[in-house]
Amino acid sequence: MDAETRQLRQRLSDAGQVPDIVILKHTTTSTNDDVRELAQKNISSILICSETQTQGRGQHQRVWMSPKGNIYLSTLINSQTPLDGRLALEVALNILQMPKLQGLNLQVKWPNDLYSQQG
Repeated sequence: MDAETRQLRQRLSDAGQVPDIVILKHTTTSTNDDVRELAQKNISSILICSETQTQGRGQHQRVWMSPKGNIYLSTLINSQTPLDGRLALEVALNILQMPKLQGLNLQVKWPNDLYSQQG
């Protein structure tokens, strides 16, 4: 496990939210594909982040450009509570409230993307 992954695991641990698997990659085909592959191995919670994706997809399987300089992540959370389509939006809205992100003028793009005109 590299230093960045250890640091992320520690932060998640401090928050009481450590997934079974945390993976940070420089590049991947798709973080969603990575999560799906691991989910087939009966892992109940997964977080995968990557600096770039070579085959990222958006809604309805549309090609998603994933250049370096952004954050691409997928997570798997097993829940006994039924989740509806609002979860992705709720996550994005909660991220906007993080103190470290104040002043970045972030916007939400449906369903769960955050972006800044500042670059």
